[in-house]
Amino acid sequence: MNAYNPIATLQRLEASGFKRAQAETLADELHSATTQLVTKDELTKALDAQANRLTLRICSVMGLMLAAAVTISKVFA
Repeated sequence: MNAYNPIATLQRLEASGFKRAQAETLADELHSATTQLVTKDELTKALDAQANRLTLRICSVMGLMLAAAVTISKVFA
């Protein structure tokens, strides 16, 4: 949820002495910067999903290594 209000920022900047074009540019840049932020919950979910994918990959590699070891031991037994 983005609680940033660019119109209110624009009005405050104009009230403090910024020219309209400057206030619009600054308010737009601030809006762009705030839309790239994430919440702690979103970050936690993304990190958990990444950890799950990594765990699956590690288990897959371990399974392949075990299968290769069994195959090699049968060939040379």
